[in-house]
Order: sequence, then structure tokens, then C-alpha cells
Amino acid sequence: MGYDTKIPRTGLFHLACPDSVWYVNTRVGLRKIPVIAFEVLASESEKAIRGSLTSLMLYGSPRGVLVLLTKMYERRMRSKTVKEWKEYIRNLITALGLKGRVLLWDEATVDRLVRRFAKHTRPMKPIDTH
Repeated sequence: MGYDTKIPRTGLFHLACPDSVWYVNTRVGLRKIPVIAFEVLASESEKAIRGSLTSLMLYGSPRGVLVLLTKMYERRMRSKTVKEWKEYIRNLITALGLKGRVLLWDEATVDRLVRRFAKHTRPMKPIDTH
């Protein structure tokens, strides 16, 4: 969609490094400006979720998204149901004053958005892993 997604290894990189960030692609040599930052929650406990939220706060993008992989939580994090995990995360977002700035998504939300915006995107290049 035209966003630059390469996270610079300077500045906040060692303090707050979200899983993915979309930057305004300035192409004119200006500092990269984060638009939205993503944290993926696969098996994080309460403490790690708080850390993910802190990472989003430190990064300073106007929007942050926590993507809860519900299938992983169903399999690995049985201390609570997925519904209880979502409620905990939403309560934490509200308690930290991040309501409206940080969104909570799951696989169904991501899939719905991919289908909705597929016509506006271009195919990704394969990642060279060698």
C-alpha cells in the first residue's frame, strides 16, 4: 500500500521494537515517520502484554494494533479463555488511557481487512531467507 516497513536499527530500536511498523514513505530524505505499529500476541502472559503495550507507547505512532492469535491462546494459554484474554487486554488499554489509539484485532479481523483491501495492494516480493 506504499508504506515503508523497514524498522531502523537506531533510536528506540533497543527500547521499543514492535513486530511491524508502517512508516510514511517520504522518499525525500526526511526522518521516517511511524504511522502505525503492530505487536503480535501469540502466547504472551499479562506481563508480556503490558510490555507490548509499552513498546507501542514508546514508539509514538498515532495508532497501534495488538493482534491476538486466538488459536495459539486456545492451545497454549489455558489459564483464561480467549474471551477473558480479550477482556483483560481491552481493560488494560483503557486503564493506560490508550483507548482509540491502540486497537485489538484477532485473525478474523485481519482476514476480513485483507479481503476488503486486497484490490488496493500489490503482491509482496518473496523474502530471501538465504
